[in-house]
Amino acid sequence: MIKKMKIFNLKKIVIILYIIPIFSFIFSCNSSPKIAFYKRVIQNSETKIDFNKDSINFYREGLKLLKEENYEEALYYFDEAIKLNDKFARVYNSKGNALSNLKKYDEAISFYDEAINIDKDNPLFYNSKGEALIKQNNIKEAIECFNMAVKKDRFFVNSYYNLANAFIILGDFNKAIDYANKSISLSKKEPDGYFYKARALDTMGNKEQALKEYDNAINYNKRYINALYYKMILLLELSRRDEATIYLNKLIEIDSKKEEYYNKIFNLSSDTE
Repeated sequence: MIKKMKIFNLKKIVIILYIIPIFSFIFSCNSSPKIAFYKRVIQNSETKIDFNKDSINFYREGLKLLKEENYEEALYYFDEAIKLNDKFARVYNSKGNALSNLKKYDEAISFYDEAINIDKDNPLFYNSKGEALIKQNNIKEAIECFNMAVKKDRFFVNSYYNLANAFIILGDFNKAIDYANKSISLSKKEPDGYFYKARALDTMGNKEQALKEYDNAINYNKRYINALYYKMILLLELSRRDEATIYLNKLIEIDSKKEEYYNKIFNLSSDTE
């Protein structure tokens, strides 16, 4: 009997010693981006509403078409999803994305606003609205949206690199670099932070450092067209034509339909050396 009690107590001690670190980890991770992300997912609008299965299926089909850049057809599926569930916030956001890709920015913004009205705590919707405002060159309002996104979730990486882009447009390159660095610190494998840091450095005239940051962006996304393009242009500015040719060929390999365009840009930039 005593032996059994000792074994039982020993098991209890082992279990307690195993559980305590787990709970300690969870409660100490309030500052972790992943923990914050999952908290937000749990709290967002999609946990507060009843889903219609058919609405979800229409939404998923719309997302597939959106990814395939079939924007007009995607709109049909998003509309059908909304008919079945008019409180499905992410559908409004995705419909806004389709409209934005069709350059219908005012309409897109109206759907981002609908998403925000349904779920005021989701940073994604403010970020999406900010991106559409950037395309309209409405930089001040875009910055307000990106700031609201990081206010809702201080680990929302996308809005930090979008802030970097906004301040590049405004010509405040030091602030742009600060936001790009914040993005990189939160997600070292996210290429956009490196890209916008490179753009700021490039424009400031810090060419060699800019090349390194373009490389960082390309290392994390081998098909990052903007990084490949601007690195090609910068290499031509530095009279490093042979190296620039490598990036010209990579651009053509990714998008052969633009071969004539890329060759034209390459030759024009070469002529200005």
